[in-house]
Amino acid sequence: MMESNCPSLDPRSVRPQYIWTHDLSDLCVMCQRPFAKRCTGCVAAKYCSKRCQSIDWPSHKLLCSQYLEFIDMRPSTEYRAGIWFPRDRKRPKLVWADFISESYSCHYPNFDPFLGPNHGVLYTLPFERNKRRGLQMDHVLTIYYRDWDETINKSIHSAVEACNGMTVPNPAYGDYVVMNGQAGYSMLSFGDVSLSDFRSVLDFFSTYWDDTVRGTPSASSVNGIKVYCQLDQALYGDDTFTTVAVDQNFPAIYNDVSKLSRALGIEMRVCKLERTDLEKSLDVMDDESGKGAHNAYAEALMLEIDPLSDNWGKPFVNWDFKGSFILVGEGGEELDLEMSCHLCEYCAQVLRPLFEQSLGKASSRSSVLDQITHEKMLAWNQDRLNDGSPLLEQGM
Repeated sequence: MMESNCPSLDPRSVRPQYIWTHDLSDLCVMCQRPFAKRCTGCVAAKYCSKRCQSIDWPSHKLLCSQYLEFIDMRPSTEYRAGIWFPRDRKRPKLVWADFISESYSCHYPNFDPFLGPNHGVLYTLPFERNKRRGLQMDHVLTIYYRDWDETINKSIHSAVEACNGMTVPNPAYGDYVVMNGQAGYSMLSFGDVSLSDFRSVLDFFSTYWDDTVRGTPSASSVNGIKVYCQLDQALYGDDTFTTVAVDQNFPAIYNDVSKLSRALGIEMRVCKLERTDLEKSLDVMDDESGKGAHNAYAEALMLEIDPLSDNWGKPFVNWDFKGSFILVGEGGEELDLEMSCHLCEYCAQVLRPLFEQSLGKASSRSSVLDQITHEKMLAWNQDRLNDGSPLLEQGM
């Protein structure tokens, strides 16, 4: 409990440690070092040092002094403690939630007093991994909200941004409630939210829907690959393929797994980046500049490989392949720049022409499928390197 003289430290600077203990309740909420000591104010969060406690204090103090007294005032055994983030207040609040009738086949906490009118659709966001801390939690936290409100939530932004250097990537609208447990399971599987959970919830809001593309990694990021179109490459002076750090759940309007990459042994999601006004204006002058906005690599990755599909050999319908794209390993896997580059080149230079030949009846679909293997890709790349063949021209 050190509200005064709190040093200005960046909570993102505390990196996750290798976790070798099975008792996660024994870990520091900030760095995951074991044998941490309880906060004497709430006894619901642990810290390994005064430094870690000081980093967390600006947000922790919002609920610390209330927690013990609140837990002692449980209305009945059918209630569980949750955290309410009101849309129109600057502080979150501890609340009690009861559950729907036992006559139902599954249990949902009752949030009508906190989430506004019941006419809105109730959404749930369960999670059990703290991406910012690199921690796999031993229980599920669930965030509940309804879609009826368009008011930006003040308490979420205030609580997250209380810690120096942390922000909410995208606005949160309406009211939110967080519970320890997952909707649809027995009421007995729900527990009270702790203030260690409070830290994880704030970390969730600081990384959810994070579309930041970084040059250096953060605790919650993975290595992805940025694939520039020729126009953007000329504008920014970067290589066609560049390693970037992005959130493992990188959001994008156009965002799907490449079936070709999966078949070639490196499953990746193809995510289209929003284009800036400058990039769009240069696109209008594309004919004069000679620098194409079309991204041939992204388009080749999204070709349909199901031989029974009417869209065989064609890219995803209604996708816009202008501009730069981000490739992210499915399941949070780190992508290797060299291998990702080889895969993209193989799809664009070898497989795309073969698909076109099969569409023109010059070859069979089975002959194309024979070439979609990891071994064929590696063999082609080795031959290409031996011959000194150039990269594909993006405008093609």
